[in-house]
Amino acid sequence: MANDKSTHGVSPESVSAINQLVPMDVTNQLCGNDNPKTLSVLILDASMSMIRFGDAPRQCVANHLAAIKKSPDGREQFCAVITFNKHATLVVPLARADAISDSFRYQNDYGTLLWKTVHEALKSFCLYFRLHSPKNTKIFVGVISDGIDNQSNKGGQPGNPVYPEKTKKWSKRALELGFELFAYGIGVDGKKLAEDLGFPTDDQHAFTLEASVRDLTRSTRHFSETTTGGFDPDFWEK
Repeated sequence: MANDKSTHGVSPESVSAINQLVPMDVTNQLCGNDNPKTLSVLILDASMSMIRFGDAPRQCVANHLAAIKKSPDGREQFCAVITFNKHATLVVPLARADAISDSFRYQNDYGTLLWKTVHEALKSFCLYFRLHSPKNTKIFVGVISDGIDNQSNKGGQPGNPVYPEKTKKWSKRALELGFELFAYGIGVDGKKLAEDLGFPTDDQHAFTLEASVRDLTRSTRHFSETTTGGFDPDFWEK
């Protein structure tokens, strides 16, 4: 390790974060062969406002995990699920679909650490691809939120916010690497959500939905169907 930098100039701190996010056995599965693979990262709001949807958010995650275990297109499926309130929580560590446990914890709390959570996730996965270059692997990231960030710049310098500009930087790099980035606004403007994150704002990637159990469920189902190759172009008309 030269000049306190690890392989390809990635800092030791970033390598440590990546290794926590992507266990070595999963890296071996992702990089050990050239089989077509999909890696989906679902980032879901768990702020206190989401409590109005009752058990629906937890059920949405369960439905997504079930969907990726029966991918119509035959690709190997890998998945991670991250929630955020005043903290970010890796509730489903990255694993191959057939190894993912059906047991996970979705818990509401105060605060909305949206921009920093997405920033850290994108940064880690971008650097992971830089370090390991997994072949024939598609990455899909879906962000579902019903509120406005009120935590990422907390404690920072007034009038000089760090976020969401840092998030946009890594979104740009993710798009350059071929990541597909989706934003789902639940009762909020999905295009504004996407714009703040640096995600594409077109009608295929940014969605404004009602603050209802039905539309929350539709958002995760859309992400599941898109990432598993079972996407129906008329999805939103149904």
